[in-house]
Amino acid sequence: MRPSDKGVTRTWLRAGWKRPDRLKQQAAMYELNKPISEGHSAMTQSQMILDYLKAGNSITQMDALKIAGCFRLAARIFDLRAQGHRIEMVPVHTDNGKYIASYKLNKGKK
Repeated sequence: MRPSDKGVTRTWLRAGWKRPDRLKQQAAMYELNKPISEGHSAMTQSQMILDYLKAGNSITQMDALKIAGCFRLAARIFDLRAQGHRIEMVPVHTDNGKYIASYKLNKGKK
């Protein structure tokens, strides 16, 4: 569809856009989705998690949420393992009888 089509323009106007200017809208979306943490603005969640693990720490879901704003730690661990990092899962027994996953970096070969 071309932007000159009336249906497309009508949809853009209904969405609150002043005119069909894709670059302007992309710039606005970028401003809305800028990283919140200033210290790690250029780092991905996987990079932040990997740095935390390389510092010798183990990480749980709550740690990942605090450190990297990551709601899906298992997915980031999967990505890091796919890159060749040796990360092992250690089950942690909680006070209320549940088990949670804690991950740590195995210092062996990459």
